This record gives sequence, C-alpha cells and structure tokens, in this order.
Amino acid sequence: MFEKLLSRGERRFGRYFGIPKLMMILCIGMGVTYVADYLLAAYHISLSYYLMFDREAIFHGKSGGWCRLSSCRRRPRLCFC
Repeated sequence: MFEKLLSRGERRFGRYFGIPKLMMILCIGMGVTYVADYLLAAYHISLSYYLMFDREAIFHGKSGGWCRLSSCRRRPRLCFC
C-alpha cells in the first residue's frame, strides 16, 4: 500500500521534491546570526534573542514579533498582540 502511494508521488512530483539546498540555507543563516551576535556584542544587542520563541507568550496566544509582522497588518481586528 505504502509502496504504491510512494511510487505515485514520485511519478507526480519527481523523486526529489524537497526544498533544494535547504541545509546550506540554514547553515548560512546560522552563521550570519552567529557573526552578527559576535559583532553586536559590544553594543549589547543580540540578534539571536529576537529570533527565539518565548514559550509563555506562545501559550498565551502571542507569537512575539511574528504576530506583529504578519497577521496584524492584514487583519488588525483579529490580532490580540
């Protein structure tokens, strides 16, 4: 059953239907964040602090900066940030 489903998906999407060069993009992003944290440490600014999720904010329905960047601009009445 699974083999039939897998072969049908390979025919439809091709054998490799992932995001090309995803690991390279992630590694470059992590490297840029590390270098930015190192260079901005003199100014007491941490880029990785702004990229982290706040567990309590997520449990309370807030997703930090993502809510301000995405949904509040489109639907201001539905966002509770």
